[in-house]
Amino acid sequence: MVDDDNENPAVKIWDLRNPNYPVATFNNIHQAGILSLSWSLADPSLVVSSGKDQRTVVTNIKTGEVQLEFPTRSNYQKIAWSQHNHGKIAAMDEEGNTDILSYTPQCTQAVGSKTEQVVEFATPQVQSSGQTYAPKWYHPRCGARFGFGGKLVTFNGKCLKVHSQVMHPKEREVATKV
Repeated sequence: MVDDDNENPAVKIWDLRNPNYPVATFNNIHQAGILSLSWSLADPSLVVSSGKDQRTVVTNIKTGEVQLEFPTRSNYQKIAWSQHNHGKIAAMDEEGNTDILSYTPQCTQAVGSKTEQVVEFATPQVQSSGQTYAPKWYHPRCGARFGFGGKLVTFNGKCLKVHSQVMHPKEREVATKV
């Protein structure tokens, strides 16, 4: 839940199993009322919010740190993470113009609905306190690595397996010569 009050803007996270009080409250994200908030489906630790202070920020709700701040030209009335392109954010201002923002440090593009031209403006500014956070869509879902002694380690999201490779003595001789 967000509060659009200009005096005390806050993001409050509630657990519906115990609706008496919020689980967490963040008061330091915006200086004026919050207009829109969207939770990332690809990484549940990240939310993007836009406020009346003309700031659009990505916040890690587990740590309370602002990860990125986007340079904006107006207040975004609606903001949403893309379901298919992780790290892309659609934002609409009060005039109906839509901007596409990117979590990755690349050019951010604004596409006006009235003018069919693409306008590039500055990349997001990193606001981290020294510790970098890699979103979940950057983590490998599966993989394999070779280890010492002819061992192969494979992993996926749920398990890690170590496979031992048994070599025939003649294959071992050939391998040591190469």
